[in-house]
Amino acid sequence: ATFIMFKDFVKHTGRPKLKHFRSLWGLEGSNWEELLPKLKRQGFDGIEASLTDINWPDVDKFVQLAKLNKMEFICGLYTSWDDYNTPWERKPVKQHLQQLEQQLQCALHLRLRLEEQFCRINVHSGSDDFTIEESIDFFGEGTR
Repeated sequence: ATFIMFKDFVKHTGRPKLKHFRSLWGLEGSNWEELLPKLKRQGFDGIEASLTDINWPDVDKFVQLAKLNKMEFICGLYTSWDDYNTPWERKPVKQHLQQLEQQLQCALHLRLRLEEQFCRINVHSGSDDFTIEESIDFFGEGTR
């Protein structure tokens, strides 16, 4: 996947700098010592990964190697399931909001650990099967 990072303007042109991120979705295993340098050599500026992908809460190795390889990080968060490779569950709005809050706290912890390597959060929130009322409740509360 490729994302344009508008915060990173090229100073002399004023144009956005295009950065390339590799989603870890679909990759088997995470040998960070091999994977991050390989992705860097392939021209990627960073990765997008879930908390499970980076072995949350045991993230010391990931943090160390992301910094060493100067790989930026987009943190994927989910409220309909724990991760994209686990079963989907029908949950009430309150549970979606609780899970979002918990995962945002994890992302804040990662932001503090990764410093400038932490780039963005990509939240897959809510549920396609929410009623209109549930959607209003979720997005009303979730944006406070």
